[in-house]
Amino acid sequence: MTTVLEVINGSFNFLNKNVHRVLKSDSSRLHNKMMLQIMNNVESRKTWEGNFCCGATVERLQHYLKRHDIITTRQYKQIGRCRQTENHVFLTLHKPSIPDMTIIIDPTWRQFLRSYSDTYDPYLKEIYENNPFIFTGTYEDLEILYEKLEHLHLKHLHLPFFNKENLLFYKNYRELDYLTKFKLDY
Repeated sequence: MTTVLEVINGSFNFLNKNVHRVLKSDSSRLHNKMMLQIMNNVESRKTWEGNFCCGATVERLQHYLKRHDIITTRQYKQIGRCRQTENHVFLTLHKPSIPDMTIIIDPTWRQFLRSYSDTYDPYLKEIYENNPFIFTGTYEDLEILYEKLEHLHLKHLHLPFFNKENLLFYKNYRELDYLTKFKLDY
């Protein structure tokens, strides 16, 4: 029997082929430019980022998961007001065997951790080579990952880590309904 993680990890080719079609752009927008250089311009799980593509990516991933009998819920969080708003969309999965546990499935989590470095450094390596291209875990797992990355960022780039506020996207979110969908920037 295939596990949820195996299905999620198997979604790369489907997402890489289909998300850019929804966006009506080329697939390079979905990949980190520095990692593409490192990987000789070969798009892969190790280059995937999904910057400014969360809505379209989540929609396609949810479709892919549903085809594999994995039912998820789209979640939406907006931060800010008026012209200073940011939003993010991701999926959640609830395990009936563990009713109080929510699994976050975020195919564009890396966009929040973009490196300030234009070189291949340990911070970038940790994000793109030592972690899955789709974050799958609890909020607590995400906090632990951010702590680790914050330490690497300061150690190797000698810059403070400004990305921790992005954890707010994963707190007090709401289910993405039909009307909200049309307010998103694909």
